[in-house]
Amino acid sequence: MKMKVFIDSRINSFIDGLSEDLQVDAWEYIKLLEDNGFALFPPVLKKLSGYRLWELRPQNVRLLLGKTTGGAAVVVGFLKAKNQTPLRHIKLALQRLKLWQTK
Repeated sequence: MKMKVFIDSRINSFIDGLSEDLQVDAWEYIKLLEDNGFALFPPVLKKLSGYRLWELRPQNVRLLLGKTTGGAAVVVGFLKAKNQTPLRHIKLALQRLKLWQTK
Protein backbone atom coordinates (compact mmCIF):
# COMPACT_ATOMS: atom_id res chain seq x y z
CA MET A 1 0.00 0.00 0.00
CA LYS A 2 1.40 3.37 -1.00
CA MET A 3 1.98 6.04 1.59
CA LYS A 4 1.28 9.67 0.79
CA VAL A 5 4.48 11.72 1.07
CA PHE A 6 4.09 15.48 1.24
CA ILE A 7 7.07 17.55 0.13
CA ASP A 8 7.63 20.98 1.64
CA SER A 9 8.21 23.49 -1.18
CA ARG A 10 11.64 24.32 0.27
CA ILE A 11 12.66 20.69 -0.25
CA ASN A 12 12.01 21.01 -3.99
CA SER A 13 14.33 24.04 -4.08
CA PHE A 14 16.96 22.22 -2.01
CA ILE A 15 16.92 19.14 -4.26
CA ASP A 16 17.01 21.30 -7.42
CA GLY A 17 20.25 22.83 -6.13
CA LEU A 18 21.98 19.47 -5.81
CA SER A 19 24.13 17.80 -8.46
CA GLU A 20 22.22 15.72 -10.98
CA ASP A 21 23.20 12.36 -9.45
CA LEU A 22 22.20 13.52 -5.96
CA GLN A 23 18.87 14.82 -7.31
CA VAL A 24 18.15 11.42 -8.85
CA ASP A 25 19.06 9.62 -5.63
CA ALA A 26 16.97 11.97 -3.48
CA TRP A 27 13.86 11.45 -5.61
CA GLU A 28 14.46 7.67 -5.71
CA TYR A 29 14.60 7.57 -1.90
CA ILE A 30 11.38 9.59 -1.67
CA LYS A 31 9.78 7.10 -4.09
CA LEU A 32 11.00 4.22 -1.88
CA LEU A 33 9.34 5.92 1.09
CA GLU A 34 6.08 6.26 -0.86
CA ASP A 35 6.20 2.59 -1.86
CA ASN A 36 7.30 1.11 1.48
CA GLY A 37 6.38 3.63 4.16
CA PHE A 38 8.27 3.49 7.43
CA ALA A 39 9.14 -0.18 6.85
CA LEU A 40 12.45 0.91 5.27
CA PHE A 41 15.64 0.14 7.18
CA PRO A 42 19.02 1.87 7.55
CA PRO A 43 20.90 3.04 5.62
CA VAL A 44 17.86 4.20 3.57
CA LEU A 45 15.73 5.46 6.47
CA LYS A 46 16.81 6.03 10.05
CA LYS A 47 14.81 7.23 13.07
CA LEU A 48 16.45 10.06 14.97
CA SER A 49 16.86 8.96 18.56
CA GLY A 50 14.74 10.96 20.99
CA TYR A 51 12.60 12.64 18.30
CA ARG A 52 9.59 11.81 16.19
CA LEU A 53 11.70 12.43 13.12
CA TRP A 54 13.29 10.19 10.54
CA GLU A 55 15.94 10.87 7.93
CA LEU A 56 16.12 9.60 4.40
CA ARG A 57 19.80 9.13 3.62
CA PRO A 58 20.73 9.21 -0.07
CA GLN A 59 24.55 9.45 -0.21
CA ASN A 60 25.56 12.54 1.82
CA VAL A 61 22.10 14.16 1.60
CA ARG A 62 19.78 14.11 4.59
CA LEU A 63 16.03 14.66 4.25
CA LEU A 64 14.24 15.00 7.58
CA LEU A 65 10.62 13.93 7.77
CA GLY A 66 7.87 13.09 10.19
CA LYS A 67 4.48 11.44 10.32
CA THR A 68 1.39 13.44 9.43
CA THR A 69 -2.27 12.64 9.12
CA GLY A 70 -2.47 10.49 6.04
CA GLY A 71 1.25 10.01 5.48
CA ALA A 72 4.58 11.75 6.00
CA ALA A 73 6.03 15.18 5.28
CA VAL A 74 9.60 15.82 4.17
CA VAL A 75 10.41 19.19 5.74
CA VAL A 76 14.19 19.78 5.89
CA GLY A 77 17.07 18.94 3.59
CA PHE A 78 20.80 19.41 4.11
CA LEU A 79 24.16 17.98 3.12
CA LYS A 80 25.76 15.81 5.76
CA ALA A 81 28.92 17.31 7.20
CA LYS A 82 29.18 15.49 10.56
CA ASN A 83 28.17 12.15 12.01
CA GLN A 84 25.45 13.71 14.16
CA THR A 85 22.41 15.56 12.81
CA PRO A 86 22.81 19.25 13.77
CA LEU A 87 20.33 20.39 16.41
CA ARG A 88 19.37 23.45 14.32
CA HIS A 89 18.10 21.13 11.55
CA ILE A 90 16.17 19.05 14.08
CA LYS A 91 14.52 22.14 15.61
CA LEU A 92 13.65 23.49 12.15
CA ALA A 93 12.17 20.13 11.14
CA LEU A 94 10.03 20.00 14.28
CA GLN A 95 8.73 23.54 13.65
CA ARG A 96 7.88 22.82 10.02
CA LEU A 97 6.34 19.47 10.86
CA LYS A 98 3.89 21.14 13.29
CA LEU A 99 2.59 23.17 10.35
CA TRP A 100 2.11 20.05 8.26
CA GLN A 101 0.37 18.21 11.09
CA THR A 102 -2.28 20.95 11.32
CA LYS A 103 -3.13 20.81 7.60
